[in-house]
Amino acid sequence: MKQRSLSLKTKKKTASTKSEAKAAKAKPLMLKEVTVRWNEEVRRTKWHYDEWYKHPPGTQTIARTEAEELPRRLEVGTKLKKDELDTLRYEERFANNGGLMKLHDRVEVLKLIRKRRLWLDRKVSTSHLHSESSAQAGPSSSTQPAPPDSLPPE
Repeated sequence: MKQRSLSLKTKKKTASTKSEAKAAKAKPLMLKEVTVRWNEEVRRTKWHYDEWYKHPPGTQTIARTEAEELPRRLEVGTKLKKDELDTLRYEERFANNGGLMKLHDRVEVLKLIRKRRLWLDRKVSTSHLHSESSAQAGPSSSTQPAPPDSLPPE
């Protein structure tokens, strides 16, 4: 039997392995940078509460806690944060138990989930994403029937 040399078992650091190591270290930084940009976009597009705002008739609304959990139910990501939901218009009503509930348009919540996924996956350039959304633009009203439990088509 031939004995293999020890040099075959240990991998020497070459230029290619060094660049792979640098890329691996750079990847988490890129994710952190993308997350910071998303958080800035959320702060920039926050909707200022209007106590007289009411959803149009026929709009399917969901409570804030259900809206937070919707991405998990659809298996498309982590739950939405309250700051992210504050970018959408909402209506406040009293619940049967006397508590105040915030109602969001379900279609707009699905659009927000899709927008967040695009921002965090980095499939679209940031400049393109900024042109789609403007501060205080708010969602369009929906009077169409409610969509099925899935995301809008991309």
